Amino acid sequence: MCILQIVEASVNVGLYMLRNVFSEEAGGYVEVFGRLGERGVITLETSEGMQRLACLRNLILHRYWRVDARRVYEDARSSGLTVNRNFIEEVRGYVRRYCEA
Repeated sequence: MCILQIVEASVNVGLYMLRNVFSEEAGGYVEVFGRLGERGVITLETSEGMQRLACLRNLILHRYWRVDARRVYEDARSSGLTVNRNFIEEVRGYVRRYCEA
């Protein structure tokens, strides 16, 4: 459930930025992170990592019977936490540079 909440909260931040800073919409969770990467809000590496987390979220939510709980745990502990921290810091940095001026 934490993965779902992390991804959904991050998507909400991304949707807000896309709408209010770039006047854009995104068609889905994965696309939100792709567009943030394209716009330079987050690095392409973080964009790809968050897109993977969004795919994992979709798998957990829509195909939970196919989920290997050990793999989810290992992915979340290894790269998932790091990529989410990077997302937060990069969005914060973008806001400081371009939105507070």
